[in-house]
Amino acid sequence: MVMANGRAVCLLIVLFCESVISFPTENKAPGCHSPLGLSVNVEPLVDIELSAPDGDATAARLHGDSAWRVENITDNTYLQVTLEKPMLIAGVQSQGDPNLDDWIISFKFDFSFDCETFTSNDRTYWGNLDHETTLTHFFHNMTVARCLRIRPVAFQGSAAALRLEVIGCDIDRCRKELSIYEKESLADGDQLLKFFSEKVLTSLQISYIGNGTVTADNKLMVFYSRTCANFEKLTGESVNPVIKDPGDNSHEQVIEIEFPGPVRAQCVQILPGGEFQPVNVKAIGCDTSSTEKSTTNANTCGKSRNTSGLRRKRVVGGAPVIHGDWPWVLSFHFLRQHNYTDRSGLRHLCGGSLIHPQWAISAAHCFSNDVYEGLDVTDNWRVALGENDQTTNDGTEQILEIEKIIKHERAQFKEFPLLYDIALIKLKQPAALSDYVNVICLDTKGEFPEGSRCTVAGWGQDTMETPGTKLPFKAILPIVNSTECREQYDTLPGLDVRIDDSVFCAASETGGRDACWGDSGGPFFCEKDDRWYQVGIVSIGYLCGNNAFPGIYTRISHYKDWIEDKMANN
Repeated sequence: MVMANGRAVCLLIVLFCESVISFPTENKAPGCHSPLGLSVNVEPLVDIELSAPDGDATAARLHGDSAWRVENITDNTYLQVTLEKPMLIAGVQSQGDPNLDDWIISFKFDFSFDCETFTSNDRTYWGNLDHETTLTHFFHNMTVARCLRIRPVAFQGSAAALRLEVIGCDIDRCRKELSIYEKESLADGDQLLKFFSEKVLTSLQISYIGNGTVTADNKLMVFYSRTCANFEKLTGESVNPVIKDPGDNSHEQVIEIEFPGPVRAQCVQILPGGEFQPVNVKAIGCDTSSTEKSTTNANTCGKSRNTSGLRRKRVVGGAPVIHGDWPWVLSFHFLRQHNYTDRSGLRHLCGGSLIHPQWAISAAHCFSNDVYEGLDVTDNWRVALGENDQTTNDGTEQILEIEKIIKHERAQFKEFPLLYDIALIKLKQPAALSDYVNVICLDTKGEFPEGSRCTVAGWGQDTMETPGTKLPFKAILPIVNSTECREQYDTLPGLDVRIDDSVFCAASETGGRDACWGDSGGPFFCEKDDRWYQVGIVSIGYLCGNNAFPGIYTRISHYKDWIEDKMANN
């Protein structure tokens, strides 16, 4: 926050705490992100029974007119979903009470294949921020289960209130051969498999040709990654293969690796072990979403795979971002002490966007020593790409270091007016593009006029009093008339805010969304021909939640030549 003439101006914009109009999810999504059938007006994929030790469990249906409610949480408080048969569980959607300001803030899950012995997922998931918004969680580690228990940890209001949908698919749908986008031979016979987009993998079939005999002693190591950058071991130190019948080809030996549980992956690395080298690999599993949009090549700027595969008809106001919807939105983590991060308990301080695998764009004031000591030092920062939940590892993140911070030469924040609020950040290494990390196109021609309805997203706080959010939120904001915006700010005595061609204004039509700490530097982006373009950078605003004063954004097209010059010469 900057002080001028005794007034406080927020150098950070946009998060959202208003209502959402949600509609029933339609059960049309292929892959394994289908609603199983708890939503109102959705045909079930499988018979479902709801039960609970306390409260009316039958009321816990997503988009229903009531909710499961429990006033006191104990160790024996849970809502149980019992399925007709074991299904692959990919995630959940949750809402609070439709009639009262009651909802669950955080919860845990237990799973069971036989509904007798339950396995606890130790992770705590963040719940809703209000009673109306639909929150979607996709599990990093998926499971096959017949029973699922949701255990409230904390709630807001007079009761823990929940409406629920379970997302997944029949496990039999997840046993098809998947198309491998690219195979690469690495050193020592290692194999790297890349898929067009993220898949759910259940097994691998590996063919060998050799004079010896493949046995279980010829151990393999298998690694998988959702980012193709950071890999996890499949299980323990090695994978014990199951020898398969080679069929008519006596020279070929086939082994099958049945995964301990379904995993999400866009890349798989196989270390064969022993003297046998694989000649062919088949990946078995299923798609996650309804679309196959690659985000891993240079021609896909501004493309989002829409990871959910769930149809969302209409959202008005702020809503949680479904992981992967906006893969160019990134989080700048400040490693030193800062009042904002101390209060939020999170490393996130500013937003930004990826415009090239090795370049990000943000607001200059995020990196100005005049605003806060140490903001201009590269070693004080880390860039979190593919981020979702700020409090845990989702398996999609890439945490990169900064090589160089380039602020506009005329940017200054000691006195007003505040202009030239733009900065380029060069990363020490290129990001690996994936379903969760992609570059956004830049609106270099100024193609989005007044009235264009565009999107802002970030992890900033939703009011002046609350800390930043742990999950990213988005809102739809129209670009407003610059003259009217200028006239509004001119009514503030002693506050010199210049609305010229280098900036534009955007504001909510209905109120409730506005500037707040933590969203500075984030992108304002608009859609054209199924591609997203960054039109602006979150810059400044007047306090939080005052709809009379629109947010002010740095205009990308005004700095086209500056951006191209700095990237070409650095």
